[in-house]
Amino acid sequence: MLHVERERRLAPLDALDVHAEPQAELIAALSVLQKER
Repeated sequence: MLHVERERRLAPLDALDVHAEPQAELIAALSVLQKER
């Protein structure tokens, strides 16, 4: 289940071809935004 969620979140980033480090920062920011909902 967790893997599916990760794939779903990373799909738009993969499309942008974002590299690992900025990708990690974006994921962290996304997590914060989603927790605030």
